[in-house]
Amino acid sequence: MSKIFDWLEGVYKKWGDIARFWIFGSPKVFINSYDIAMQLLSRKNFLLKSEEFLPLAPIAQYSLPGASPQLHPIRRKMLGPGFNRQTVEKSFGIFNKHAQALCHRLEEFSNKHVVLNALTHTGLCSYMIGCDMAPIKVNECYLDLLLDLEEKKELTKEDVLHELNLFIVAGYDTTGTTSAWALHLLASHPECQEKALKELKEIFGTRKGSDLQISLEDIKRMKYLDGCIKEALRLYPVLPWLLRRTDEEIRLNDGTVLPEGLDVPINTFLIQRDPNFFPEPDLFWPERHFPGSTSNTKAMLPFGAGPRICPGMLFGMHELKILLAHLLLAYSWESLDNPKKMKCVFHGVLLPKNGINLA
Repeated sequence: MSKIFDWLEGVYKKWGDIARFWIFGSPKVFINSYDIAMQLLSRKNFLLKSEEFLPLAPIAQYSLPGASPQLHPIRRKMLGPGFNRQTVEKSFGIFNKHAQALCHRLEEFSNKHVVLNALTHTGLCSYMIGCDMAPIKVNECYLDLLLDLEEKKELTKEDVLHELNLFIVAGYDTTGTTSAWALHLLASHPECQEKALKELKEIFGTRKGSDLQISLEDIKRMKYLDGCIKEALRLYPVLPWLLRRTDEEIRLNDGTVLPEGLDVPINTFLIQRDPNFFPEPDLFWPERHFPGSTSNTKAMLPFGAGPRICPGMLFGMHELKILLAHLLLAYSWESLDNPKKMKCVFHGVLLPKNGINLA
């Protein structure tokens, strides 16, 4: 891990579940406990984003993630139909099309021991949803929803542009980084890659490439791949912390009082590696997400939790499964990196410091 994550781990070891600091003249309280995090995230009066959130994601300032506590539930209810199961399923054709396009583009590297640095957060998504402004085409129903809300005067033209920009940018970075991390982990654990491939072949037989159109029924059968993606999100969450600010005084169950206006970052990176919930927390083990596992996966927070949980969670998970299924069926992946020496950096999302090198 990079220095910031080493520092955060040191913070937890020294100060425990709640760590208090002054950073650049501003008080911060880092939450390193799932139980305390849920006390906060489940509250309706813990909706305010901290001031540090907007410089990290300025495009979100005027869209749903940056909405005020008063506006957020109203806007979320308006936009919710754009992310329901029926709407997401209508996007499968575009998901398949661009996954196939990526596999075709990678043919020039097949049978070669080449470092594919393009398979980082930019490379995967530029082929998946970037070539022909596919984010707009990916979910035409969502765009229709926004335009309908504008026609009803419930959204302004500027609101529509802000929400559409967020959809494009948020889908680009999150899908790309998670896909890259998942491929890195599967390539670093060939036995897990083989299990995932076996499952896919049981579902699709010899079909792959342009002959393969993955449906919702197919996705429901991808139990092992689902575990692989969730494990990638656990070890390398797109957002390693959730940035929140109290908009009124909050008293925790143990009597601790958090005053109004306090920045309270929630450390999802460490919470999801808590050995109390995840035995051998640094181990890539997809089976921990299966029913009956010794892990308590309720402590998973890659999409947040509570009233501000990511509305695109279903959309993102289906997109990831379709993309990774195509990639795994098309090629065998080998990691050229040492998993124990991977370094992370945070630039709006959690990224590999030196890229992810695959062959």
